Amino acid sequence: MKAFVNTVFTFFILTGTLYFLFFAGMPPNLYAEPLINLTVENKPLGDVLETIFEKTDYDYHLDESWEEYPVTATLHGLPLEPSLKQLLHNLNHSIIWESNNFVTIVIVGDQLPGGSITTIPHEHSDQFVPEETEPIPHAEEETNEDTESVDGENVSSE
Repeated sequence: MKAFVNTVFTFFILTGTLYFLFFAGMPPNLYAEPLINLTVENKPLGDVLETIFEKTDYDYHLDESWEEYPVTATLHGLPLEPSLKQLLHNLNHSIIWESNNFVTIVIVGDQLPGGSITTIPHEHSDQFVPEETEPIPHAEEETNEDTESVDGENVSSE
């Protein structure tokens, strides 16, 4: 039993020592994504994305029709994904993370001059107001056809 305890104790001492030697000498955030710090006002989306992706190990694709779309954003110490989401938050977009550090950015809608886009309108009402409906003709008659009266009570004829 004493040999087993010594073996377990030695295992934990060696494991702890190796862990300390391996991780203690490593700089913090060695494998962390770079943080994006950027402030732009009415800059072309393509130029802004180029600036952001130069700071990372990723490549990207954006449809050419959106490269000149003007964007305004302030990004302070954000990783890549939150930076992209904040940059594109006013656009109907999808960010597709592909293999080999490649990102495809898809924007849906038609770009108009002046940097605006058109989307399918969504009507929003603060209060639901039901439309007045007309009664269905003969609805009461159909209901009464299926019942008969037995001793003064209505009974279904099924």
